[in-house]
Amino acid sequence: MEIKELVNQIIELIIIEINEKETKEKINNEIVSPFISYMTSQLYPYLITTCIIFVLMFLSVVSVLVLILSK
Repeated sequence: MEIKELVNQIIELIIIEINEKETKEKINNEIVSPFISYMTSQLYPYLITTCIIFVLMFLSVVSVLVLILSK
């Protein structure tokens, strides 16, 4: 039981340390923000391509609808 109590105490100390404002800011500035920035830069071409495909599909559907309604 001693090990379990020790682990619980360590976890509580880690949680307290992580909840401090300075630690949160450091985690955000050093880990989260660079990661999000990297992922955004990597996904940007795919997002643009997907948007272009959806716009083209919408224009195709509208043009087909106009053709059908005009006949």
